[in-house]
Amino acid sequence: MNADRAQAIIESTQKINVHLDGIPVWIDNVDRQNHTATVHAENRPNDTRVVPVERLIESE
Repeated sequence: MNADRAQAIIESTQKINVHLDGIPVWIDNVDRQNHTATVHAENRPNDTRVVPVERLIESE
């Protein structure tokens, strides 16, 4: 995924499935300058990580 798509997912009114290493995550924030995103696992909202957006996979 790229930073523009990650930002579009945040702004979407629909739920778009995103995975990090096979784990469903929510994208909280995108840093376009550094090509990173702050994410959290769907079942652990307090467990946030900053990861390269390239590691995020959009799925259906």
